[in-house]
Amino acid sequence: MRTKRGSACKPLLFSFLLLVGLMLLFAPQKFSNKCRIAFASAFRKPLAFGREFSVLLRGHEQPASVVSDSKYRRLRNFQANTALWLREERQKVEELTKLPGKSVWGGTSFVVADIVTSTMNKTCGELLINRGKEDSLAEGQFVLGESSIIGTVHSVGSHVAKVKLITDPESKMPVSIANLDVKRVMKGSGDHSAEVCLLPTKYKIETGDIVWARKKPGLLNGSLIVGTVARCKGCDENPSIWEIIVKPSCNIERLNSVTVVVQGPEANS
Repeated sequence: MRTKRGSACKPLLFSFLLLVGLMLLFAPQKFSNKCRIAFASAFRKPLAFGREFSVLLRGHEQPASVVSDSKYRRLRNFQANTALWLREERQKVEELTKLPGKSVWGGTSFVVADIVTSTMNKTCGELLINRGKEDSLAEGQFVLGESSIIGTVHSVGSHVAKVKLITDPESKMPVSIANLDVKRVMKGSGDHSAEVCLLPTKYKIETGDIVWARKKPGLLNGSLIVGTVARCKGCDENPSIWEIIVKPSCNIERLNSVTVVVQGPEANS
């Protein structure tokens, strides 16, 4: 009996709800507004709790990142360079004791140049820039991108110059890794990376360690970041030697301009 009675009530309930819905749909606006206000008054506390709960959840969400990859790399490189410069200045002051120290970048100028063309593949890594001898550029000067070294000036014309990137197979640059005061040569691999050669495995090297271009009097009076260690493992031919792959500290392919470091007479003195 209960089952039959329940089955009979279902169509009646559906018809009743349908009728109520139609009445509300075609009811005057004043009446529907009163119903909405009455509903809000009756369920005020549950609705308020729901709003507070949603706000609480949003407050625990992590803020969205608004810094681009390019800006992040530039800030990271700037911070790394500044930390190293401060350490070098501190060492200089300690060596000179009571004598006043001279700034690492005293007399240095920075020439901004636009990239005209670029060639980056396994056999070549070069840029053509719109600055030359008329802008005090000379062979061997260091070139920056996003506050990190990306190469050196290779040849110079009156108003243009070629830059050999650190990834070029013919590129060779004295470097050191992390806080190790060990001078080694970094060679271009020709595949958007470079390699540090002949570093014994007795030195502790880890992925992510910063690689510095060592200062070169007359061209670079302070060390600058050039890349980070992307892979480090024992060499297959000689397990006592590290095989270190270096990734440039900026996305060279996306650069539109570069900065050339021009050392003046004061910097060379």
